[in-house]
Amino acid sequence: MRNISLWLCLFIALSGCAGSISSTRTKSLLSTNGVLKIADQSWEKLTELKCTRNLIEELRPQVESNANAALNSAYCFTKLIELETNSSQRLADAKQGLKIAKSLAEQNQSNAVAQYLVALHTGYVAENDVLHGLSLVTEIELAAKNAAAIDPAIDSAGPERVLGELYLQAPGPPVSIGDAEAATSHFKRAVALAPLSIDNQLGLVEALIADDELDAACLATHTLFNKFPQPAAQKPAWEKGLKLLERLCKLQK
Repeated sequence: MRNISLWLCLFIALSGCAGSISSTRTKSLLSTNGVLKIADQSWEKLTELKCTRNLIEELRPQVESNANAALNSAYCFTKLIELETNSSQRLADAKQGLKIAKSLAEQNQSNAVAQYLVALHTGYVAENDVLHGLSLVTEIELAAKNAAAIDPAIDSAGPERVLGELYLQAPGPPVSIGDAEAATSHFKRAVALAPLSIDNQLGLVEALIADDELDAACLATHTLFNKFPQPAAQKPAWEKGLKLLERLCKLQK
């Protein structure tokens, strides 16, 4: 296991890759009968937003009457949380984003974007609320499964990635639902749906290690080196790292 950790760190240090964004579109109806129905909106379209606190404040008066404004707001809260370093502020943002996302998801049960945002924000709340985080695990699981059932490819297989992370990080039974084998299964689906996402590929390697599938983990990491192009300036180091990985993998057998 110590050798595995070494080559995983080696790969991360050499890698300069970024995941791809899914172009999946999620369709729903326009507003009817006073219910906030999300108009045709894609995850890709959301990623084009220039998310700032000022934009969220501009959207705030509309979130109770305009479904797409609410959707944009819930999405932008995820971007602020990713950049925020203060855990108290992250928790406050997550709670606000979750409140908006839950309202949308309840009124748009067939909309993958809304269901996925519930999973993300519930996860952010759990990460930043140490006292109650464990109690939210099943809520994250349900929301991610709902999104995956509607559109598993959204956000480069985001729902499958969330489930993989959840089963990988949660404590095992009887405390919680942690399960390395289940994590591996979901990350394999994520890789199949979005093979160019480095987060999916790295998640699969980590899950395989946790599941004691060391030969498969070696192979998956080798695939990473070969799949993602290295910067020309780093080619010698990249090739050396690949040779070191091959040597380390042989030691596991």
